[in-house]
Amino acid sequence: MVNRTISDVFEQLMANQRRLSIPGFSLQESAVARQVVFPPGDCNALQWFEAFRKRFEGALERHDWLPIYRAGHGEYMFATGLREVPKMNSGTLMRHCVSRIYRIVRHQSPFYSGTPEYGYETYKFWKLSRLRKRLREYMKMVSLEGIVCCYFSDRDAYPLWIQSQFLEWLRQGDVFLGRENYGHTYFVYGLLHGTERNHYLAGRKVLFISSDQERRTHELRRRCDDIGVREFRFAAISRSHSMLDVVKRDETYKPDVCFVGGGVGAANVLWQLRGMRCPCVDAGFVLDTLAFPAMKRQRLYCVNDDEWEEAFGPEGPKWAAKFDDRHSQIREVRDGTWKERR
Repeated sequence: MVNRTISDVFEQLMANQRRLSIPGFSLQESAVARQVVFPPGDCNALQWFEAFRKRFEGALERHDWLPIYRAGHGEYMFATGLREVPKMNSGTLMRHCVSRIYRIVRHQSPFYSGTPEYGYETYKFWKLSRLRKRLREYMKMVSLEGIVCCYFSDRDAYPLWIQSQFLEWLRQGDVFLGRENYGHTYFVYGLLHGTERNHYLAGRKVLFISSDQERRTHELRRRCDDIGVREFRFAAISRSHSMLDVVKRDETYKPDVCFVGGGVGAANVLWQLRGMRCPCVDAGFVLDTLAFPAMKRQRLYCVNDDEWEEAFGPEGPKWAAKFDDRHSQIREVRDGTWKERR
């Protein structure tokens, strides 16, 4: 039976179910059992990714404004106020609940996202309602002028019922996704970790906007020099409240491409960049892997086929087992319909 909390608009999105596939990552895709995603219309996953790549490359070469924003777990929690309770035994669940209460009190907010080494992105509870309205306004701009890349998938780490509520939240703000403006979160990872990545950087003027972590910023600059970036600029925002930041940058600098790392607040940054004559990409973790290449081993679509053997050896990544069918919420897919795993 289909979960009744899933709205009609989400059922329509799920009508076209395909296994995620991005060129240059066949070894990774062989290492994981499957990941079902939902391309728009009736196109397959490869056609969907190629349309995304073609639009990015076209904007890069023509110096056109193109905002790209990624929405995943943190954005779903921020927008809807929902947070799933993991499946665990009673003792572990008790510790989880105590930890949750502690962090709510510590941050004075039910929303927190990130890891301690980068700083939790969090906002006081009395600001959340206003900031959610802002986020929807920012995402509407991206949907009209660029591409919204959402983590809509069968993975149980992102429950379908929360995904559906996020899509409903977008719909209520007149944010609609279709062939022209909808991508998958992993498209950004696949694009910027693929074999063409250096082509997007070499010989170009690049702007990075993120929190200024001294070692990472130094390594970003060094790696860009190695790749042959024509000019490197960095504009700093905060670690923990990027939805509130005002970006201070040299407006006389005209980059060929801009990469943003800002969590949920990357939408606020893109809003302030509107009108720039270049692609502006919410790249997130890509800034870390560019600075510290060994970090590519931590996530999907960060190690391409050419790098796979050196990164993982014959045994493959330890996290591959997390992507077998036991962790899919969809028990089976037949003739365009699906049954939820109980």
